[in-house]
Amino acid sequence: MPKSNFNILVQKISSLFDKESSDIAQVLNLLNEHERLELFRKFDIEQPDGAWNQLQHDTELKLDAINSLLLVLINKPVFQGKKIKDKRDLLKDLYRLSFELHCTYFDSLPENSIDKIESLMLLTLNGVSGDRVTEVAIWIEDHLYLLQNMPTDEIKLELKLKSYNLLLHLFGKLHNEERLQALENAMQQVEDCLARFQKTELEKENISVENGFFIGLFANLVHATQSVKTYLLNGKTNQSENIYSLIRTYLYNADTLSANLDDDRLHIIIKHCKNALDQLSQNSIWSVASQSPLIRKFFENNIRSRENMILTFLPSQRNSILQVLSARKSIVVNMPTSSGKSLLAELYILFTIQNQSFDGFKPTIGYVVPTNALINQVKAKLRKVFSDFGFKVESVLPFYETDSIEEEILMQYGHIDVLVTTPEKMDFMVRNDNPVIKNLKLIIMDEAHNISDEGRGAKFELLLSIIKQKRSDVNFLLLSPFIENSNTIAEWLGDTEQNSAAITIDWSPTKQYIGCNLLNSAKTESDVVYFPSGRNNIVEEEMLVPLNVNPQYIKEKIGAKRIDSAVKNIALLEKYIRLGDTTLVLCKGADSAQKTASIALNYFKEKNALVDISSRPEIQNTLTIIKYESQEDDPMIECLKYGVAFHHARLNGIVKEEIEKLAASGIIKLLFATTTLAQGMNFPITTVIFDTLKLGGGKNTKDMDATTFWNIAGRAGRAYMDREGHVIIGYKESKKATKALTVNYIKKDLEKIVSSLSDFFKNIEGHVEFNYKLVRENPAISNFLQYLNHIVKVAHKYNLNNIDTNRIRSILNTSLFYKEGEFEQGFIETQRKINDFSMSYVNYLKGENKNQLTLADVFGVSNISLNVVTASIIDHKEMIKEVYPESEQDNHFLASKIVLESKNVESLAEIIDIIAKLPEMQISIWNKTGKLDSESIARVIIGWVNGESVPKIAQSIKKEANDTENYLRGLCNQYINGSLKNFVPWGINIYQVLTKDDKSDNAKMLPSFIYYGVNDKESVILSKIGVPRFLVSSIKGALKKQFSNQSISPNNIEEVRERIKQLQDYEFGENDAEKAKLKNIVMNYI
Repeated sequence: MPKSNFNILVQKISSLFDKESSDIAQVLNLLNEHERLELFRKFDIEQPDGAWNQLQHDTELKLDAINSLLLVLINKPVFQGKKIKDKRDLLKDLYRLSFELHCTYFDSLPENSIDKIESLMLLTLNGVSGDRVTEVAIWIEDHLYLLQNMPTDEIKLELKLKSYNLLLHLFGKLHNEERLQALENAMQQVEDCLARFQKTELEKENISVENGFFIGLFANLVHATQSVKTYLLNGKTNQSENIYSLIRTYLYNADTLSANLDDDRLHIIIKHCKNALDQLSQNSIWSVASQSPLIRKFFENNIRSRENMILTFLPSQRNSILQVLSARKSIVVNMPTSSGKSLLAELYILFTIQNQSFDGFKPTIGYVVPTNALINQVKAKLRKVFSDFGFKVESVLPFYETDSIEEEILMQYGHIDVLVTTPEKMDFMVRNDNPVIKNLKLIIMDEAHNISDEGRGAKFELLLSIIKQKRSDVNFLLLSPFIENSNTIAEWLGDTEQNSAAITIDWSPTKQYIGCNLLNSAKTESDVVYFPSGRNNIVEEEMLVPLNVNPQYIKEKIGAKRIDSAVKNIALLEKYIRLGDTTLVLCKGADSAQKTASIALNYFKEKNALVDISSRPEIQNTLTIIKYESQEDDPMIECLKYGVAFHHARLNGIVKEEIEKLAASGIIKLLFATTTLAQGMNFPITTVIFDTLKLGGGKNTKDMDATTFWNIAGRAGRAYMDREGHVIIGYKESKKATKALTVNYIKKDLEKIVSSLSDFFKNIEGHVEFNYKLVRENPAISNFLQYLNHIVKVAHKYNLNNIDTNRIRSILNTSLFYKEGEFEQGFIETQRKINDFSMSYVNYLKGENKNQLTLADVFGVSNISLNVVTASIIDHKEMIKEVYPESEQDNHFLASKIVLESKNVESLAEIIDIIAKLPEMQISIWNKTGKLDSESIARVIIGWVNGESVPKIAQSIKKEANDTENYLRGLCNQYINGSLKNFVPWGINIYQVLTKDDKSDNAKMLPSFIYYGVNDKESVILSKIGVPRFLVSSIKGALKKQFSNQSISPNNIEEVRERIKQLQDYEFGENDAEKAKLKNIVMNYI
């Protein structure tokens, strides 16, 4: 069972002082008891009489022991050998431990007392020195009022309190103009008080030596604070002196003076001030700003804005940033969720642009994200972050192809600084030497653990491999919360240990409690059991917290027939709804999420646990979007009015985006979602409840892997907002099974990245048949065959009779799956398997058509798949010739004619049947008998491209016996947001090329039409800018009316964006209020 990190302290201290440290061991038990009592208090659970008093008494005693140990370490002049190296780490551990004890001790002190205020000071100083900066900021925010309420009837106490107030403002979260002004005011108050005190003393006949020491002490403290504040804001002090020298000088003076006063607590505070101010200065951004003029400009502009300022790094960022900003070819950053990886990527972009720009050359950075949903999120954020630099941050459509209008738009941009896309699209652009990425110098891969994904992992891996092969001058930055073998991955991409860096940081912004829900046999009691981990202070095997909630009562209250998921979730929410802003419940499916949200809404409304927030502008905007993209009786509308929402694949795309924004801003109180939220989830929450630990649905259902689990669970606990996060696994079939499952996930906090090709090559023996069955049943191998095809094309130009096998093998030897195979099966065996397989495939290619091989490489499919589709097209053409006269054949054969003109569902369904034979694509809607429903797909595509709303499209598709309108709308949304956008444009493009369907401009733009759901070039441009689909037609009309002499075209796309901002009326909306909401919606998206 994992234990708290504090357990290691006992061994460290024993080693350092050559003695047993019983004090530390006993402290662990105190912290464990504090965790238990604090959880009881949060959940309003009755506690034993005197439990808190006893805990506070014991804590006070141990605080003295820990403080004495800290002072010994601070003052001890010599540590020999290994002890010198250990001192700094041990100090941090002890400061963190002291911070935790002070958190425990603080609540026991009288409210309006100097003891409580000085306890807050020590808590703050110890927390900053122990790298608990985000929790410290919350404590300060919650308790600054103490200094305003404290009576100050004599000037010495007034000076002390105002100085403490100044320090607390400095150590709090300085992120905007309001906080900076509060710090300035606090500084002015101290200076005024000091001046009054000095004046009073100088006017006395007999000056008090003690008062002189007191004034001198705080004068030095104020000078140190002023110097640190100036340094944080400007990167230098007023006299341009070294900040650490100034801190040492002023704090030495203050320490010496405090030693002459009869105030032991003040003396201790001053001693700890030196370390805390040192640490705050070390956290400063300025040591990194010197690495690049662009980085300095970035921080200077950020501070000048006085909004969302970054003055200091989080400890995780501080400990990794200088390793990231290096000339190494490969860097893998392995850090927990919410620990600041995004800023590292942004600074590395600036570092690369600065260092790779010369003689007119400007580099391009490729930012690869795993999903379509993340493309717009990342692009919008990077545009905002780099708004002062004039960088062009653009995205390309995620499907594996570029059509004519996308190429035209990209060419108009000229040089692109940052290009955001998916691995599939980046792979296409690299294979085809797209000019947009001719200056590619850096690939950033977010959520890099997806290399192990069974479905798409090979595409991630082989993208990196092909970039290594073709673009040796490109560097790599991989970001992930959990890669156990990050050294292996970094060295694979960097080729050598010296040219790679694996950065693993385990710091997270908050404590995190992970546990599970247990029910008794009668289902009348619901409890939570928490377990120890490195993210909390629990040291016992487990900690039981009774919730005092009866599931049977809830069952009766909501009218359930049994103790089902909804009952168990509401029993948990009875307690967890009060812990923070947002609680996320992971549900089994779309129906479960929607149903549980509605039940919870009614249950908690009746208990007055939810408030009406429908008047908030953010809610009003979302309700307006739902009105036009869904229907007026959508159950989401009533839920949102009270801060409840559901999120699943069947929601409209823009509605999902709005729900995610609301959750990220803390407006949503209860969010019921399916696991489809995991990949696009980019926001923290307070509590995560796992009602399900399954992924997928139907025959594709599988257990949730640890990577997915922690990708969601890791977001529990919001930096600077929550003191802790909670992760709860719902009750399964028994107490024993539920507990075992929970412990198993705790143990698997990190996982190795494993090549998705490894299993195939481990099991391969003898001859391999290169046929349709091979690629259909092995998606990873289809990707590998594409990779081999590209190697043969580039290295040998399909001269298949004169192939250097050593050259092919040397390229393959750089792959991840080769490195893994070499380690597991040995060098000779791995070489043999890869060589035999590759040469068998090359021999197979000798009988293939070179034009087909070239097309397969361009399309991003295996030549085996392409051959099957090509043969099907030939048969389809022959059938059409037999049935239709020549004048009508194109209307039944060419995709552009069918979708844009004849709108013939049957003809398009026949094309869908052909495209569906490509195993690389997942374009299917399956009916309840398991057969491809190509007719429904055809109806969705035709309706979508030709401007129909989703509810109207849903009415046109095939209905089964029990299909409701709500289900069919959801099915359409799910298909449009998934397969239609990700695969159908790609498949249609392949079909168009093979059928020479490129005679008109509209035919060439058909893939973009399908992606955006429009049917003309101008509408594609407006969609590309960010105009929501339901407003495209109205805004296009308004632009033509107000700017009649100005076109909407790729060569003036930025001007079009500005014209949209100038529009006052889209001529859409029922009244002025609604028109104003629509204007606000559009401004948020463009």
